[in-house]
Amino acid sequence: MAHYMAIERIAARVLALMREACTQLALQPPAGLRFEQASLAQFAAGAPMLPEGVYLVLWRVAPGSAARALTPRRGEDGRLSRPPLPLDLHWLLLPVAPQADRQARLLGWALAFMHQLPVLGSELLNQDGVEVFAPHEAVELIADPLATAEQLSLWSRGQLPPGLGYQARMMLLDAVPAAL
Repeated sequence: MAHYMAIERIAARVLALMREACTQLALQPPAGLRFEQASLAQFAAGAPMLPEGVYLVLWRVAPGSAARALTPRRGEDGRLSRPPLPLDLHWLLLPVAPQADRQARLLGWALAFMHQLPVLGSELLNQDGVEVFAPHEAVELIADPLATAEQLSLWSRGQLPPGLGYQARMMLLDAVPAAL
């Protein structure tokens, strides 16, 4: 099961893959183009505009639908432990640019990138040498458009640029927390 760093790791790997792909393609990124995680507070009304780039915003976390179906598991030492916590993670993919045409190009490129993004296996998610995901684990991000009520709720907090929601379903978070 994935440990506490899993949520951050998923977004970081997607953004790293996006950054790598951007430099290899004809998007011709300006030197300061960013691929970063952001919070909703950074898009709040009155907040300074973020630098040009593509941002992933974790805006919602919900228990996975199969939460009650998981049973306790037995560790290597033979003791029973709580089952993993299944989570559905919801991100917004948001491009930011000072001009509307540049923002539209960034959005189009980012959506095409996400459409071809493979399932992220543990070998890709654990690339930096820290084992956050078990060898058999994988994460798939799927397009998850926001409902109108959700869009209106988010818009009431600030001015979000056009973007698209993505969801990672049933990420299993280990019930045994690792040390911070």
